[in-house]
Amino acid sequence: MFTFPIDYYLFVLAANIGVIQIIASMEKFHGILLIKSIIATRILGITISASSFIWFFFVTNRNVNDYEGGLDANQQALLFFLGTLSAFALTFIISSIVNARMNNKEIDTEQGLGNLKHTNYILAVKKNIRSWQKNGLPR
Repeated sequence: MFTFPIDYYLFVLAANIGVIQIIASMEKFHGILLIKSIIATRILGITISASSFIWFFFVTNRNVNDYEGGLDANQQALLFFLGTLSAFALTFIISSIVNARMNNKEIDTEQGLGNLKHTNYILAVKKNIRSWQKNGLPR
């Protein structure tokens, strides 16, 4: 079995991936969806988030003080940050691979996250960097 900090990290990672997918489906950010169907993505997001919650809190007793083997506040904050950062990184990498054919030639570099409605994350970042190199950073 995993240790308590690794369990917490995996719980945060899975819950955040689920929440990112729910939000991406609601905002129609097709570039970061793991599944093409918006309804299926919402179901996937809710399932991942709910099952990670159930796994973390109902499989074993998690009501443990930090001096009895639980997490202190600093460890919990660090693991939450790392789990969230990992969730974004995994989502962006996997969705860019899944949506590799999603290539809109006309990306508005000032649109920001709105570009994810028409292209995947890696292509949007590449096109923004090229635009910044050519025209300088936006003001």
